[in-house]
Amino acid sequence: MFIKRIPAAALIASPALAGPLTPPAGAVAPTGLTLQQVADQAESRIAINQQNTPSGGSALFEINQPGSYYLTGDVSGVSGGFGIRVNVPNVTIDLNGFAVRGLPGSTSGIFLNRADSSTIRNGSVSGWGNQGIRATNSTGVRLIDLIASDNVANGFQLGDAAFIYRCAALRNVEDGFNMGRASSIVDCQSERNMGSGIRTGLGSIARGCTTQQNVDDGISAGTGSSVIDCVSREDGVHGVDAASSCIVRGCNIFDSGTYGIDLSSFGTATGNSVSRAGTAGINVAGDCLAENNIVTGTGSVNPAIGIRVFSSDSRIQGNQLSGNATGILGTSSFGGSIFIGNALSGNIKAFELPAGNFVGPIVTPAATTAAIDGTTTSGSIGIGTTDPYANIVY
Repeated sequence: MFIKRIPAAALIASPALAGPLTPPAGAVAPTGLTLQQVADQAESRIAINQQNTPSGGSALFEINQPGSYYLTGDVSGVSGGFGIRVNVPNVTIDLNGFAVRGLPGSTSGIFLNRADSSTIRNGSVSGWGNQGIRATNSTGVRLIDLIASDNVANGFQLGDAAFIYRCAALRNVEDGFNMGRASSIVDCQSERNMGSGIRTGLGSIARGCTTQQNVDDGISAGTGSSVIDCVSREDGVHGVDAASSCIVRGCNIFDSGTYGIDLSSFGTATGNSVSRAGTAGINVAGDCLAENNIVTGTGSVNPAIGIRVFSSDSRIQGNQLSGNATGILGTSSFGGSIFIGNALSGNIKAFELPAGNFVGPIVTPAATTAAIDGTTTSGSIGIGTTDPYANIVY
């Protein structure tokens, strides 16, 4: 085996070179950045403070340049002013989990003044002398993961084309949510507000929302709007007040003060469950469709009407009505509506309709004479008709 020999001189380390060991005169001071300075340089957003977003006189903080901003702590309001005012479009504000708190005599917590296409997220706005968040003259505003509570006007007041997601409005003096046209509100909650829980503009959509114990309506939907898969519980007037040409679908409405669903002309109510409304489960205007709904009354204690029809040319089909004073009632001032395929059980009176309407056969089937086990037909005598348009009363 060949072994290479390394000269001994090569193994002797060269002398190390270093600077002077004498420290400079004066006190020792840091020569690098602090941890906070490093964090500030890494943060591409702009902190909301008096240096970056100074007061312009009408608000504690004013934003006058587009960009992404964030809070570093709670904001406490002052009398006569806004908390945060945004005067330009395309601004994003991350409240960072902090609270924007008002006091008596203050105005709105956050005011978006012609701040189109702006976004606010992740925090709470409470106790302001006007709206929690005001954006009536801004379009395309997005609100995400916010709570507005105990404000003297609306919790959220928005302009057209707003999008609201996973927000809550609690105990505000007016509406919880008040939106302009073509807006969307999804997976939100509105509780114990003095106005309506949710009020939409024309052509809007409310989906997957919950309202409870609001003094006015749970959801007040503007003309041509849709209310889908929502829940209303113990709202003071109507569970859903739907203006003309609205769709109300898949909702669960319980214990409304007057109507569970108040359906205006050209409206559709389908696949809803309505129980214990004060006056009627579903109130139907002219040229409407009420189909495949379940409407349950209170039984023998102050029973209400299941479906009330007060105008002409509507279709009432495939509904299940039970425990009501009258299952289906038509006022004396209309005719020309059609009533087919409904099932009515345990109502004090099944139908009360004036002349001039179109009604499928009303059939009262006999009960089975014996138990039915599996697929046997022993003891089953049918329901007395094969007509698919028959109304079954049992």
